[in-house]
Amino acid sequence: MDHAWKPQRLAVKSVRERESLQMRAGPLAPLHINALAGAMLGGQEVPPIKVARIGKALFVVDGFHRLAAARSLGREGIEALVAPMGLEAAEAFARVANVGHGRNLTRHDKQRSWESYVKAGAHLDSLGAVKSSRAIAAELRGMYGHATVMRKLREAGFAPNRALDAAEGSKWSGRYDNDDGGEDIDDLADGATGPLDAEGVVEALGHLQAVETLYFGSGDWGRSETLGEVRKLLGRLEANVTPAVPEEPEMDI
Repeated sequence: MDHAWKPQRLAVKSVRERESLQMRAGPLAPLHINALAGAMLGGQEVPPIKVARIGKALFVVDGFHRLAAARSLGREGIEALVAPMGLEAAEAFARVANVGHGRNLTRHDKQRSWESYVKAGAHLDSLGAVKSSRAIAAELRGMYGHATVMRKLREAGFAPNRALDAAEGSKWSGRYDNDDGGEDIDDLADGATGPLDAEGVVEALGHLQAVETLYFGSGDWGRSETLGEVRKLLGRLEANVTPAVPEEPEMDI
């Protein structure tokens, strides 16, 4: 749902926080708050926070760290985008507010958002049927791929909607956990295809750290491009697609 966000400068003290609107697990990160405070002091442009006007109250739904940084500096005002909405709509927005920007979502952050999504019944359509895994993944803005959504639905006690998934072209719709001895999504999720050896893990972590450094060192366009490539990679990993290895050119001796 698109909200009618309007730019507004708000008094810091007027913006409230609500636990159900904070999808990050655990307390705010002091290092990130300090980094944002430093950016503010240095005159760097910091995106406005997003605030839901629920009745007459103002609740932050995106920008908890930015709000904390402004408070730490003793700022009286903060730039914000404000939209009127009900609590349910505010919680739905908060679940996906940090996908693609801000501090990287941790596994616990994603799990908290997922639990909020299921608790609100957002995984069900108006008739009470489970939505397709692709529809759910889209609503969560790619926080989980559709194959992971299918696994997490079953973990939460819900059978994936095979008919819808088949209609939408899900690779796993026809052979989800059929225990026929073949490889299915549970096998992939549980690492049954074979763990990486220790050397491979070290190499993978090195690449991951390099990508993280590249991401945070880029501008908005660079971050968007990097994030897009990472999401493509995650999709291939979830689908267990083995990358093609280029053949070495023949050398004339």
